[in-house]
Amino acid sequence: MTSVQSVGPSVQQPMQMQPGFAQPQYYPEVLDVKEYPDHFVYTIKDDASTGKKWGVGLGSFFLPGLGQAINGQWLKAAGFFGGCLVAGKALAKYNPILGGLTTLGISIWSIVDAVKNASSKSKQVVPKENINAQG
Repeated sequence: MTSVQSVGPSVQQPMQMQPGFAQPQYYPEVLDVKEYPDHFVYTIKDDASTGKKWGVGLGSFFLPGLGQAINGQWLKAAGFFGGCLVAGKALAKYNPILGGLTTLGISIWSIVDAVKNASSKSKQVVPKENINAQG
């Protein structure tokens, strides 16, 4: 049994029913489509990225930079972690209030940045020749 689901302009993909399974294969929900001269950019809703957002956010909450490391942004992770160490050690020595506020600011920035970059991975680029070949 095969049904057809639309995933963008002039793109139709069949949903195959697998033997022994009641659910069709997973196709993400398309939220937005932007057309460029040689490709389309699909913004998709991916349930896996929602879980990843929570994971990277919690990671950066407990250790600034851990969320960036999970996202594969190693240099940025080292920057956030090092920034918190410098702010916590050096600034707190001279002015504890300024050191604490700077560390808190860097930690919040780390959480927001990790979640933002985890969610930006829910875009797919599809060359137009691939779409024209299917249609």
